[in-house]
Amino acid sequence: AVATGSTVAFRSVMAAAAVQLPAVWVLIALCAVLVGATERGSVLSLPLVGATFVIMIFGPALDLPGAIQALSVFSHLPLVPASPVRAGPLVALSGIALALGALAFIGLERRDIA
Repeated sequence: AVATGSTVAFRSVMAAAAVQLPAVWVLIALCAVLVGATERGSVLSLPLVGATFVIMIFGPALDLPGAIQALSVFSHLPLVPASPVRAGPLVALSGIALALGALAFIGLERRDIA
């Protein structure tokens, strides 16, 4: 940005980062559900996060079908600051994260993790 003389507003950068939070919450909650559901949950969580990363980063470059790219929770987020923020996907992902968090809490309560 310095070489071209263009500037990016701090507010735009923070908005772009904040929009990612509901997707991150869904991934964390899903990993917690796996840990609460089975003893090998932490081992199962790593491929889940890795697959999300691969789909998010390499999906467009590999021209993966839209259905496969839609498996990544990050694909449902608006591309801020290039497009306006839509509340629908953010609210939906936050709700999914809350529901998964509740399931994770129940699963972790049932397991004897000491």
